[in-house]
Amino acid sequence: MLDNYSFLKIYPDILQFIKYVIATTTWDQVMLGILGVTAVRLSQDHRESVQKWACVFGLCGQPFWLYATFSRELWVMFLICILYTHSWWKGFKRWHLMPFLIKTRKNK
Repeated sequence: MLDNYSFLKIYPDILQFIKYVIATTTWDQVMLGILGVTAVRLSQDHRESVQKWACVFGLCGQPFWLYATFSRELWVMFLICILYTHSWWKGFKRWHLMPFLIKTRKNK
Protein backbone atom coordinates (compact mmCIF):
# COMPACT_ATOMS: atom_id res chain seq x y z
CA MET A 1 0.00 0.00 0.00
CA LEU A 2 1.31 3.44 -0.93
CA ASP A 3 1.71 6.06 1.75
CA ASN A 4 0.29 9.55 1.29
CA TYR A 5 3.55 11.05 0.00
CA SER A 6 4.71 8.27 -2.30
CA PHE A 7 3.85 10.36 -5.36
CA LEU A 8 6.68 12.72 -4.33
CA LYS A 9 9.16 9.87 -4.78
CA ILE A 10 7.85 9.34 -8.30
CA TYR A 11 7.60 13.05 -9.14
CA PRO A 12 10.15 14.86 -6.95
CA ASP A 13 9.95 18.03 -9.04
CA ILE A 14 6.26 18.53 -8.26
CA LEU A 15 7.02 19.80 -4.77
CA GLN A 16 9.53 22.31 -6.13
CA PHE A 17 7.04 23.35 -8.80
CA ILE A 18 4.33 23.93 -6.16
CA LYS A 19 6.76 25.99 -4.07
CA TYR A 20 7.68 28.02 -7.16
CA VAL A 21 4.02 28.69 -8.01
CA ILE A 22 3.26 29.79 -4.45
CA ALA A 23 6.35 32.01 -4.31
CA THR A 24 5.66 33.75 -7.63
CA THR A 25 1.89 34.18 -7.35
CA THR A 26 0.93 37.74 -6.53
CA TRP A 27 -2.12 39.00 -4.64
CA ASP A 28 -3.67 40.44 -7.79
CA GLN A 29 -3.55 37.01 -9.47
CA VAL A 30 -5.22 35.40 -6.47
CA MET A 31 -8.02 37.98 -6.48
CA LEU A 32 -8.42 37.68 -10.26
CA GLY A 33 -8.91 33.95 -9.88
CA ILE A 34 -11.34 34.14 -6.98
CA LEU A 35 -13.50 36.99 -8.27
CA GLY A 36 -13.35 36.00 -11.94
CA VAL A 37 -14.31 32.38 -11.42
CA THR A 38 -17.06 33.41 -9.00
CA ALA A 39 -18.50 35.90 -11.52
CA VAL A 40 -18.50 33.36 -14.34
CA ARG A 41 -20.01 30.66 -12.13
CA LEU A 42 -22.79 32.95 -10.92
CA SER A 43 -23.57 34.11 -14.46
CA GLN A 44 -24.20 30.51 -15.50
CA ASP A 45 -26.62 29.65 -12.71
CA HIS A 46 -30.19 28.84 -13.77
CA ARG A 47 -31.71 31.17 -11.15
CA GLU A 48 -31.97 34.88 -11.92
CA SER A 49 -31.69 35.67 -8.22
CA VAL A 50 -28.16 34.21 -8.34
CA GLN A 51 -27.23 35.47 -11.82
CA LYS A 52 -27.71 39.09 -10.79
CA TRP A 53 -24.72 38.86 -8.43
CA ALA A 54 -22.29 37.95 -11.22
CA CYS A 55 -21.91 41.59 -12.21
CA VAL A 56 -21.05 42.57 -8.62
CA PHE A 57 -18.21 40.05 -8.43
CA GLY A 58 -17.16 40.96 -11.98
CA LEU A 59 -16.96 44.64 -11.10
CA CYS A 60 -15.05 43.87 -7.88
CA GLY A 61 -12.48 42.01 -9.95
CA GLN A 62 -11.94 44.77 -12.49
CA PRO A 63 -9.53 46.91 -10.43
CA PHE A 64 -7.28 43.86 -10.11
CA TRP A 65 -7.47 43.23 -13.86
CA LEU A 66 -6.73 46.87 -14.62
CA TYR A 67 -3.81 46.93 -12.17
CA ALA A 68 -2.36 43.66 -13.47
CA THR A 69 -2.51 44.66 -17.12
CA PHE A 70 -1.38 48.27 -16.59
CA SER A 71 1.56 47.38 -14.33
CA ARG A 72 2.78 44.78 -16.81
CA GLU A 73 2.23 47.15 -19.76
CA LEU A 74 -0.20 44.82 -21.53
CA TRP A 75 -1.98 47.63 -23.34
CA VAL A 76 -4.32 45.60 -25.53
CA MET A 77 -5.43 43.57 -22.51
CA PHE A 78 -5.86 46.82 -20.59
CA LEU A 79 -8.24 48.10 -23.26
CA ILE A 80 -10.12 44.79 -23.22
CA CYS A 81 -10.43 45.13 -19.43
CA ILE A 82 -12.05 48.53 -19.91
CA LEU A 83 -14.60 46.90 -22.23
CA TYR A 84 -15.24 44.17 -19.64
CA THR A 85 -15.72 46.85 -16.98
CA HIS A 86 -18.32 48.51 -19.18
CA SER A 87 -20.13 45.19 -19.66
CA TRP A 88 -20.15 44.38 -15.93
CA TRP A 89 -21.36 47.94 -15.25
CA LYS A 90 -24.29 47.45 -17.62
CA GLY A 91 -25.27 44.32 -15.69
CA PHE A 92 -24.94 46.15 -12.38
CA LYS A 93 -27.12 48.98 -13.68
CA ARG A 94 -29.78 46.53 -14.87
CA TRP A 95 -29.91 44.29 -11.81
CA HIS A 96 -29.11 46.65 -8.92
CA LEU A 97 -29.08 50.34 -9.79
CA MET A 98 -32.27 50.68 -11.84
CA PRO A 99 -34.50 48.71 -9.41
CA PHE A 100 -33.14 50.88 -6.58
CA LEU A 101 -33.85 54.11 -8.48
CA ILE A 102 -37.34 52.96 -9.47
CA LYS A 103 -38.12 51.99 -5.89
CA THR A 104 -36.94 55.35 -4.50
CA ARG A 105 -38.98 57.29 -7.09
CA LYS A 106 -42.13 55.39 -6.13
CA ASN A 107 -41.59 56.22 -2.46
CA LYS A 108 -41.54 59.99 -3.14
